Amino acid sequence: MTETANVLPHLLREAEQHSWTYQELLVALCSHEEKRREEKITRKHLNWAQFPFEKSLEDFNTLGDTALSDRQINQLKEFDWLKQAFNLIFLGPPGVGKTHIAIGLGLAAIHKGKQVSFVSMAELVSLLKTE
Repeated sequence: MTETANVLPHLLREAEQHSWTYQELLVALCSHEEKRREEKITRKHLNWAQFPFEKSLEDFNTLGDTALSDRQINQLKEFDWLKQAFNLIFLGPPGVGKTHIAIGLGLAAIHKGKQVSFVSMAELVSLLKTE
C-alpha cells in the first residue's frame, strides 16, 4: 500500500477525530489506495496514447459538417470495436472532426480502463513502410 503510506498519519487523525471503527479505517485506507492506483494507471495510459491534445466527445458538434450522427457516435462509445480488437481509421477532408472523434473515443476508453494509442495517418503510413 505504497500510495497510502503518505497519507496514513492524516487518515489516522481523521479516524481518531470521528471515532471510526477498525473496519471504517480499513475501508478508508483501501479506498484511498485503490483511487490512487486507478489515477496512476489512467495517467500512464494517457501518456502512452500520445494524444496531440485532449477533447471529449461531449465537445463534438454533430450538427455541423460531419458524416457521423449522434446514433453512430453513441454506437462507437459502446466500444464493441475495442472488445473485438478492431482498429478505427477515420477518413475524410480536413476540418470535419476526425481527430476530435478519435481522441474523444480514446479518452472515453481510457477512462473505462482500456489502453489505446493515437496515430495520425502520416505516422501510420510511415510505420507500415518501415515495418
